[in-house]
Amino acid sequence: MRKTIFIPDFEKPIRIPAKVKMEIAQPPVAIAGTKITLRLKFLILKYIGPEEILKLQIFGGRNNKGWFSNIQLDNPKEDGFILVKYNNVQLKVSQKNNPYGMLTIFPPEGGIKAGKNIYVIMRNVDVGTIRFLNKFFVLYRDNLKSPEGPHKAESVWNRENQKKILAACMMHILGGEIHNIKTYGPSDVFPKKKFSLLIRPEDKFHNLSSRILNKKIEVFCEKTGLKKQIKKVKNSTCQQVKISVNNPGVYRITVKYGTQEFISNPIICSENKGFNLYWGMIHAHTEMSDGAGTIDYYFHQLKNEAGLDFGAPGDHDHLWETTDKMWKKTCKTVKKWNYEERFITFPGYEWAKWRRNGDGDRNVYYYHDNRPIYRSDEGCYPDPQALFTALKNEESIIVPHHTAHGGNFCDWKDHNAQKERLIEIYQERGSYECSEKDGNPVPECESRWKPFENGYVINALIAGWRTGFTGGGDDHISHAGTDFPRGTCNYKDGLTGVFAKTLTREGIWKALWNRKTIATTGARIFLYYTVNDKPLGSEIYGWETKTRRFHIIFHGTDNLDRIEIIRNGRIIYVSKEEGIDTEFLWEDCDPVQKILLPPTKFSKEPFAFYYIRAVQKNKEVVWASPVWILGF
Repeated sequence: MRKTIFIPDFEKPIRIPAKVKMEIAQPPVAIAGTKITLRLKFLILKYIGPEEILKLQIFGGRNNKGWFSNIQLDNPKEDGFILVKYNNVQLKVSQKNNPYGMLTIFPPEGGIKAGKNIYVIMRNVDVGTIRFLNKFFVLYRDNLKSPEGPHKAESVWNRENQKKILAACMMHILGGEIHNIKTYGPSDVFPKKKFSLLIRPEDKFHNLSSRILNKKIEVFCEKTGLKKQIKKVKNSTCQQVKISVNNPGVYRITVKYGTQEFISNPIICSENKGFNLYWGMIHAHTEMSDGAGTIDYYFHQLKNEAGLDFGAPGDHDHLWETTDKMWKKTCKTVKKWNYEERFITFPGYEWAKWRRNGDGDRNVYYYHDNRPIYRSDEGCYPDPQALFTALKNEESIIVPHHTAHGGNFCDWKDHNAQKERLIEIYQERGSYECSEKDGNPVPECESRWKPFENGYVINALIAGWRTGFTGGGDDHISHAGTDFPRGTCNYKDGLTGVFAKTLTREGIWKALWNRKTIATTGARIFLYYTVNDKPLGSEIYGWETKTRRFHIIFHGTDNLDRIEIIRNGRIIYVSKEEGIDTEFLWEDCDPVQKILLPPTKFSKEPFAFYYIRAVQKNKEVVWASPVWILGF
């Protein structure tokens, strides 16, 4: 029989102790967005007395993702009812005094013998719409230590509670039938040289489909069929198609699957390249902190299932959450996945304490492997100045993120110009470029936190920060780098594009360091510009700039709505160029002396800055890093 579904191997979650036996649910797989009856098995290795209590975590806390929205204990005839049995006897279960997703189980009069099983039956439960590998269920002995710390961050996943884990069970929640196909190609290729096109099947929720592609795949360039070589991606339902184009130009490859057609991102074919545009994800969380999925799967997904060129992790630095052992494993995995000229990785982590005092969250990235983690914990490096001092002799870059998010904002009072070369301008919560009233096309999705007005990126630039832009994810659900929509706004992960000479660690690092970056809302849009022939990220002295001549190139994934040139935080020009590709010139003739801002704490000389923002008809946005004009 022909195989129609791919089921990944199971991997034991890192927070389940080695001595705890991991059972597999029956059935072992559920499809996202469906109903299913599950039978969970928990092997008890120690005697449990009748006076003790057990805690069953179905989902919840910072780490146990994978939700079932209709679980209940009240009516056995209705969907979502949960039944717990031991020796074919139904046990008493209560939801009282527990967060939703956790239940209290009371042992029978004779207790529970070592070597016996407890079975949990979840009848016709609603499976969430998000794909999760290694979704787990945990059985604890005794009451758990209550969450503490900022916004109760220190959840049930603390060392004291980890010792109370008796048993665990897991399953996969997989994507459903193929509803859509995403087609990703490199942004830059050479004529007649083969390159890989990634074919990613997705279900109706934008999860990676578990269904194997079994229809004929045809590939066209400007309605001409292309010769191709198709290769299955290992441990995935994705496929790679090897093709080439003969002549220079801008192409969008059409993939036909059955009767449906799907279009790739723009692919620029050119003979002479001073640089290439490479795409990456450098901010997401895994099971190493409060995310989901293994660190190995994180890189597998970025490289093999999202078709990206580089990546870095962004798990938290808290010792109670990400131990030294976990950091060592992260560094080891980063090194393992670095393939020069194929896929580039960097070690990275998130320095964050949620003190809500203006320090903000800052991601740290290293050029070299196996570097230390400088933690934000009290007694370590608890403020930005301490972090700057610790990183003084490290080849590193610091990137503040969600800078106007009211939960933990950045007030720009602390800055190290040698390290803070970039700011994350967009992520899954929205853009922190500026306020909505000042023209933000993708404002932060509404949350319980009111935005911190001074935390917008535009205020850092006005304060004299010379930082380029990145697009990040802050993904916590193991969908980093994909087009999976999140929250009530349905925002996706952002992406960072870099203009680099080579796909090497040195090449990508130099592009990041030199701020030759663009940030997008997830679409792989090409936007490049120069000012007086100097590229984005440059610093130009005023005597070179009687006028500022802009050369702007745009290749979109949809028709263009507008391109905006922003000077010192204000839009000074709006291009109404139409179509999916455009290239134009514009000149700012205002005298330099009239546009310069006065010196600041972070800029000794007067300065001005420009950057470019492009918005497509489909609301996808791309920002190109600033160019600075420095005073006399």
